[in-house]
Amino acid sequence: MAQQVWLTESLRLTLFPLTALKPGGQWWLKLTGELPIVHNESPRQGIVHEEGPLDIAKLILETQPFRIDCHYAPRDDQSPSEKTPQNVGTTEQAVPSFRLLLDKLLTFSDLPELSRIAFGVNLVSPVESRAVGYEAMSRYVSIKLDAQNSSDFLYQINRPRTIQAPINGLRINRLSRWSVMECQIIQFQVGPQPKTLTTSGSSTAIRLELDINTAPENSRTFGPRETSSVLPILIDFALELAKKGDIP
Repeated sequence: MAQQVWLTESLRLTLFPLTALKPGGQWWLKLTGELPIVHNESPRQGIVHEEGPLDIAKLILETQPFRIDCHYAPRDDQSPSEKTPQNVGTTEQAVPSFRLLLDKLLTFSDLPELSRIAFGVNLVSPVESRAVGYEAMSRYVSIKLDAQNSSDFLYQINRPRTIQAPINGLRINRLSRWSVMECQIIQFQVGPQPKTLTTSGSSTAIRLELDINTAPENSRTFGPRETSSVLPILIDFALELAKKGDIP
């Protein structure tokens, strides 16, 4: 199978605390060594949202009582080109950078015990046209497409696996969503009567959305050691799907 060059649109780690998380952990500062550009709080909901630039990307950290989200996404000042959607580099570049942050996060002494862990990644691979995209995508999914006469196709499937190490009998969901997207860059004049100034050529890409997570029916919890052991497996499963396609 000819391998697509996957660009990383965004990366995400989601942790689900077993008990309600109390705000005020200063995790952003401990992760980056700097204050965030954006800091918003919703005290009644117990939500803290922080974001700011980090190297070539933007880091977003949001904590809720029963959910922690860490996002790695393109910076606000990055503009897509006519041929390439916004991204933070290839998987070979972006995943190790994000992994360094996650490894640091998992060392925090105030990280709560978890009920579930999820790793998400959105990837794009530029192609010449929708038909070329469908032809390429057919090599990754178990459906043969009529590339010339098809549109608006979406393929989504979960291929769970049960691992025996480092945790015996742990069921992991491997959810993938495959599509071909077409984008067009449009510039607007802002004012009382907005109008389109210019419209540039469109770009086309295969889009792969992956959500690799510990299944909710698992009857166990995850401390720092278990989380650090399971996270690399979730990441490896995501990279395997991007490389080999929809495999059991």
